[in-house]
Amino acid sequence: MTIDKPIKDRDMSLEEIEEASRAARDILRRRIDEMEQAKETQPARLAEVRKQAERARTLCLSDENETWDAMWTAVPTVGLDGEMNGMFAMPSIDGKELWGARLAFDLLGCCADDDDVDNMMSEYFSQVREPEHMFLICAAALTTIASHVAPMLLEVIEKQARDYDTRVRLADAARNAWATRINEAREMFNQAEKESDD
Repeated sequence: MTIDKPIKDRDMSLEEIEEASRAARDILRRRIDEMEQAKETQPARLAEVRKQAERARTLCLSDENETWDAMWTAVPTVGLDGEMNGMFAMPSIDGKELWGARLAFDLLGCCADDDDVDNMMSEYFSQVREPEHMFLICAAALTTIASHVAPMLLEVIEKQARDYDTRVRLADAARNAWATRINEAREMFNQAEKESDD
C-alpha cells in the first residue's frame, strides 16, 4: 500500500498548487470585502456608539451617587499629641481612577478635533471645579492611556500592519519633547499662530 507523503515532504502537484492558490485568493478576497465593509459602515457605527456614550454619560451624571462630589471619602487627621483633631476630605482611589478612565476615553473619542477636546475638558472642569482635583483625574487618565490603550494599539499596529517604526517614533517624540527648550517652543507656537491668522 502506498502512503502519500505530507505536502511539506514532497513537491506539490500542479493541481495542488492551483487549489492552494484558489484558497489563498478566496481568503484574501473575503478579508478585503470585510475591510471595505468595515470602512463603509464606520461612520454610522461611530455615530451610534457616540450617541450611546452620550446617553450613558447623561444617565450617570443624573445619579447623585456618581457625581464627582460623591467620590469623596473622609480621612481622620491627628495632632502632634496623636489625638484625632478633625477629618480631611479627599477623593477615593476608585473614584479618581473611574473618572480618569472616563476622561481618557472621552478625549480619545474626540479623534483629534481641537474644539471637541476643548469642550470636553471644559465639561470636566465644570463638574470637578477644583484645579487640584482635575489634576488627579488627568493623571489617572494619562495612566489609563499609557497602561492600557497605547499598548493595545501598538500591538495591533505591529501585528496586523507590520509597522515596527511607530513605537520607535513615540520614543523619539519623547526625546524631542525633552530636547525642545521653552523659548523655542514659544517661538514655534507664535509662528504657527501668526500663520493661522494670515
